[in-house]
Amino acid sequence: MTPSDHQSSTRAWSGTTPRAFSLIELLVVIAVIAILASLLLPALSGAKERAHRVQCLSNTRQFGLAAILYGQDNRELVPQHPIGGWWLWDLPQATKDALTNNAVRRETFYCPSLRASVKAFDPVVDWWDLNIIGYGWLGVRLDATGKPEPTQNSPSYMLPGKQFISRFTGNTNASLAELIVDPLLSVANTRDFLNPNSGLTPDGRHHNPHMLRRDPAGGNAFYVDGHSAWVRFVFMKMRYDPHDRVQWWW
Repeated sequence: MTPSDHQSSTRAWSGTTPRAFSLIELLVVIAVIAILASLLLPALSGAKERAHRVQCLSNTRQFGLAAILYGQDNRELVPQHPIGGWWLWDLPQATKDALTNNAVRRETFYCPSLRASVKAFDPVVDWWDLNIIGYGWLGVRLDATGKPEPTQNSPSYMLPGKQFISRFTGNTNASLAELIVDPLLSVANTRDFLNPNSGLTPDGRHHNPHMLRRDPAGGNAFYVDGHSAWVRFVFMKMRYDPHDRVQWWW
């Protein structure tokens, strides 16, 4: 090897070795990633909830259209059968059968909100077999004689100005008369939407759909005139008191 070759070889191997990340630099990178994730995850969760809100709106529309189809074959009557419970989501079995006969699927009876505790398929509680749906049904219930159950529309149960619906025709302000509503419950005499109790859920609480921190963002509703709409919570009032376990429906 000539002296010049030795010098060339020395220059070739005298370059700086690539420097590895220090522990501090790695910790900084991890911290930045954690901050970005904390910013993005709520946005992704919010986007998913908004998508479920759209699906919920579609559910109320399909649910309502099945009721309208029933009415077209039954003198414009809303499906109505003997009462099976005092809660708005207690749907009489015969009413459920009448609606499913008009091509509405089981999943359509339940709000898909991520936060809703009443679901179409639940490994703990079979809500469907209990005739408990994921919406409030404001179709009239009947008493043992086949007449509208009178207690339902009494002022101590139903907020004045609201009522159970018996027909699709002849209603005052049909565009404001709800037939199907999201199940928003609070502890009675309060606006506590985080702690309504439940005798069926594993943690003993009802979890409301469409929650935004401590209050619901709103809820979807289907109206007697055939349209569905999202209603912001600020426009809602207490609707119904089932006189059971001290809960209010909004």
